Amino acid sequence: MATWRDGPRYAPLERPAGFAEPSEAVSLAPATPLAAPAAVMPDNPPADFHQDATVALADIVPVPADLRDPHQPFDTVSSIMTAGTTASDAATGVTGTVSLASPGTKTQRTPYQPFAVATTTSLANPAWAPPADNQVPSRVIRPVAAGDCWAAAYPPLVICLVVAGFIGLAEAVLPYIMLVATPWLFIPRVRFRVKHVKTTAWIIVGVIAVLWLISHFVGNSMYNLDLRMGWWVAIGCWVLAGLDLVWQWAGLRNGEAPNRNA
Repeated sequence: MATWRDGPRYAPLERPAGFAEPSEAVSLAPATPLAAPAAVMPDNPPADFHQDATVALADIVPVPADLRDPHQPFDTVSSIMTAGTTASDAATGVTGTVSLASPGTKTQRTPYQPFAVATTTSLANPAWAPPADNQVPSRVIRPVAAGDCWAAAYPPLVICLVVAGFIGLAEAVLPYIMLVATPWLFIPRVRFRVKHVKTTAWIIVGVIAVLWLISHFVGNSMYNLDLRMGWWVAIGCWVLAGLDLVWQWAGLRNGEAPNRNA
């Protein structure tokens, strides 16, 4: 029996309170050898021995896997490429067929005559052919959830545009500045059709700028007309927010590649 004296691998996990020799130990002396079997086997089996029914070796006949006569030649199929009469055979009056069915086949073909080549029709699937010029690939339309459309439109952009629209009803300068900065600050974070959203934003910014110039010249003229630019700025912010959602819905619906910078 191994103890802590045989090495640290046999030491207990917890240190014992004291060390004492075991009262009983396993003897390391060799065990008593087994009795050797009898040198002479008995002629008769024991009384309780029962032998199962067996089949004699002479009765076991193997079943041949191939019943073909080895003296008969193998069955072959003539190839299309090597069958028929060549054009030169018809011109020279020599008839016969060329076949590779067996090496001993005798034909009337001379070595100087070419082999017959049979033209075969293509067996390729017509569906594998390229499409016609008037055919267009099928367009897969995917269902779009409102939550996915909202997440793709970059919610901070939509919220800032809506809030800026309400601020523009009272003060038009600050919302317009935010609208001009939108293509650089917020629009690059949308998921789909970034160029479309930027183009829409620049169009709205340009229209409002033109209206602002008209309002300035008309207001300082004899007509003294106020175009209420705060309303135009608010409408521009709300239109950009709505079109942002529309562009994202179109991108999700058509399965387009998302923006990697989003």
